[in-house]
Amino acid sequence: MSKKEPIWEINLLRAFAILAVLLIHTTSMPLNRLDASSNLYGVYLLLNQFSSFAVPVFLFISGIVLLYTYYDRPCTWTNIGTFYKKRVTSVLLPYLVFSIAYFLLNNYNVPEYLYNPKRFAYLLLTGRAHTHLYFMFIILQFYVLFPIFWAAARKLKGWFPVVAFALQIGYMFFNREVVVHLTSIPAIFHRTGSLSISYFGFFALGGLIGMYYPRWKRYLRPSPEDRRHPIPWGALIVLWLAVGLYQVYIAYRGNVHGIRLSSLTMYWIWFAYNTLSSLALLKLSALGVAKLPVRAVQVLMNLGACAFGIYLIHPMLQWFYRLIPLDNNPLFFHSYFLGMFAVAFFISWAITAWLPKKVRGSVWILGSSPKKVPVEAWRPEANHPSKKRIDKRTRGRSVSG
Repeated sequence: MSKKEPIWEINLLRAFAILAVLLIHTTSMPLNRLDASSNLYGVYLLLNQFSSFAVPVFLFISGIVLLYTYYDRPCTWTNIGTFYKKRVTSVLLPYLVFSIAYFLLNNYNVPEYLYNPKRFAYLLLTGRAHTHLYFMFIILQFYVLFPIFWAAARKLKGWFPVVAFALQIGYMFFNREVVVHLTSIPAIFHRTGSLSISYFGFFALGGLIGMYYPRWKRYLRPSPEDRRHPIPWGALIVLWLAVGLYQVYIAYRGNVHGIRLSSLTMYWIWFAYNTLSSLALLKLSALGVAKLPVRAVQVLMNLGACAFGIYLIHPMLQWFYRLIPLDNNPLFFHSYFLGMFAVAFFISWAITAWLPKKVRGSVWILGSSPKKVPVEAWRPEANHPSKKRIDKRTRGRSVSG
């Protein structure tokens, strides 16, 4: 089977998603400490709420990548075995290592927890060794279920995301009417944000793009010959921004004035915002690949390639950063959180980019070391800035001659 062309915009999309994760984790603390009447409370809330697409978009990316890679392959036991073998080293091992590290960090001074293997096993199996690891618990559920998704996608084709969204929404109503009233079931079933079924639709929407990526590429990065644009991207991006701002507004109104919408209404806003975020950010990523300066695209691609390592490492850096006492002086207060973001972002990025190149075996813990890709691989030669400069100089000489 011939090797497929990489989906270049994926790393830009990962870069946007990991920035959103960092913003969520950095702004949550000042939102809990600031008075809602503070002048900058709205700014922190804007950054926090607008970044709430992080988990659905990461699952959307997983759907694209997995079904782009596997959709054309038969769902045989051999191929399923190959899929799981790769996930053991690239996902399961890093999850185990960082679960141990965070468990030790959080319980080093609590002996009754630190020397309790049953407690660690429970936290490991439910993604709760540290707050951010619940995402790993979700993604591992998708990997367990992936053979079913794979077979369903090959069978249902374009109906695959329709069925997945129906299951996701159906479970929301089932949980609302039935599960919340069941007190005898394990607590994990009440944490719907940690259950994969709450995100089936986002994964399958990404899967649809991966299944038919050559067709989608014409809409995401159309060539001059592709004059028809059946997807109104401009309107979709404006709608995404509008829904995002409305989500910020209702959160502000609820936190400041105590005026809250029903949980069902909030779900539909969350659902709409994350569905729109997935598509709008994918289009913006494609535009970035085609239009941004070459150096900017290379930086974003590197950031996206390092996203997994940044995700795993940055809460540890923030844990140590919080050992610095927080002063209530307004200037220090806001500078403190700016510094927290900078430390978590740049140091975790540097570690993820540098360590796999220098330490053998660290790639199994932090993900692959990012490789510099020639510009010609992801941008047509006609759009290469250096070629444009050469063409301008050539045209200038011919005119003057």
